Amino acid sequence: MVYASDLEILLIRVLAGEDPQNLRQEIQDPLQSILSHPTGQGYRGYALSLAGVIAREAGELILARQWFEESVAYSTAKGAQQLLAGTLLHMAKLYLLQGEEHEADRCLNRALSICETKEFEVFWDWHAETVYSLCQRALLKHIHPNWALHLLRRWFPERIIGEAGRLLIYSDENIRTGIIQLLQDAAGETDRPIIHLICLGEFHVFVNGREIPSARWKTKKAENLFKFLIINRQPYLKAAVTEPLWPNSDSKSGDASLRMALTHVRKALGLKDMTEESIILKRGLVYFNPEMIINTDYELFTTIALSALEDPKTTNPVTLTKLEQAAGLYQGEFLPDNLYDDWTVNMRNQLQQLYLRILLKQAEDYHRQGKLTPAIQACRRYLALEPTDELVNRKAMELLWQNGQKQQALSLYLELAAVLTKEYDLTPEEETSDLYEKIRCT
Repeated sequence: MVYASDLEILLIRVLAGEDPQNLRQEIQDPLQSILSHPTGQGYRGYALSLAGVIAREAGELILARQWFEESVAYSTAKGAQQLLAGTLLHMAKLYLLQGEEHEADRCLNRALSICETKEFEVFWDWHAETVYSLCQRALLKHIHPNWALHLLRRWFPERIIGEAGRLLIYSDENIRTGIIQLLQDAAGETDRPIIHLICLGEFHVFVNGREIPSARWKTKKAENLFKFLIINRQPYLKAAVTEPLWPNSDSKSGDASLRMALTHVRKALGLKDMTEESIILKRGLVYFNPEMIINTDYELFTTIALSALEDPKTTNPVTLTKLEQAAGLYQGEFLPDNLYDDWTVNMRNQLQQLYLRILLKQAEDYHRQGKLTPAIQACRRYLALEPTDELVNRKAMELLWQNGQKQQALSLYLELAAVLTKEYDLTPEEETSDLYEKIRCT
C-alpha cells in the first residue's frame, strides 16, 4: 500500500503543476516494488495505471501505452470493472494524443459502457481534465451520451454551463434537452439569467438554453445593438452607441432609434420580470445588467488559445489538448453577418490572428512528433486565410515533400506564385523558389 501511495503522491504533484518530466524517474522504484511482488500487493493494475497517467503527462506516450495495456489486461482478468473503466478513459486520451481517433473512441465507448451499466460515478483516479474532455467528446460523437452528460452534470456543473454554447447547437435533441435542463436549473437556483452567445462562423443567442429566433429581434438594428453591447460589456455613453449603429442620425433621431431598438432587444430576451432591467439606460449610459451571466464562444476560444500559446513545453500533452480545443472552437470569422461594420473589425482581426498562431504552433508540434498529415492540414487551414504567407508555404511544401506528396508540394508553389503575380505583381521569395527547385529536381 505504501508504494501505491507514493505513486498517488507523484500524480498529485503533477496535478498541482509540477513538471511531470522531472518526476519520470521517481515512478520506477515504487512501481517496480509493486510489480516484483508475486501478487502485486493487490495494487498491480492500479499502480500500472497511475504510472501510465504520469508517463503520458510527461510526454512518454509509448511507455504510458505499455503500462495502460498491462493494466487493462490485469483488471480484465481480475474483473476489476471500475479500474478498467478508468484506465480505458486514460487510454482514450493517449490514443487522441497519438492521432488514433478510431482507437480512442473504441476505448471511450468501452469505458462509458461499463460506467453506465455499473452506474459508476467515481473513478479510481480523478484526473479531472481527462474525464471532462472525454465526456464532451462522447457527447459530440454520440458515445453513450446520456451517461457522459450525467457525469458532466455530476462533477463539472459550473464548467459545462460556461462552455455549453456549442452543445446547444448540436444536432442531437436529447443532448440539447439535457443541457437546457441543466441551464434552467442553474438559472432557477441563482435567479440570474444565463446567456450563451455563438459568434464564430455563425450567430446564435441562447437565454437559459433556449435559442432566440432571428425574427424576434424585429429589426437588424436591434440585433446589432445587442451584439454591440454584449461584445463591449461596459457602460457606454448613448452617443458612443448611436454613432456606430446610426451614423447618419442627429442627436434626437439617434436617441429615438436607440430607445426603440432597446425595447425590441429587451422583448427578444424574454426575461419577464427582468425585462426592463436586462439592458439598462440610466444617466446617459447604456449597459447590460451585470447580474446576467454571459458566456461567449470567442472569449472561451481566446482563454484556451492564450493558455496554450504561453506554455513553452510544446510536447506537454495538456498544451496539445488545448491547441486542439482552441482550433475546434474557431468555426469561422467573428460575426460573419457584420463583416462591413467598423465596430467588429478589430475583434475579428484579433481573433483571426490568434487562430493563425494556434495553427502555426499545431503544425510545428505535429511535425516535431513526426505526424506529417495533421501538420499539413494545419498549414492548409492557415494558408486558406493567409495564402501569401511564404514562411508557412515553405513549411507546407517541405511537409508535403517529406510525406511523399511531391506533386502537391510543387502545386502549392505554383498556386502561391499565381496569387502573388495576380494580386501584387510580385514573384515568390528566393528562398521559396530555391525550395521549389530542390523538390522538383529530386
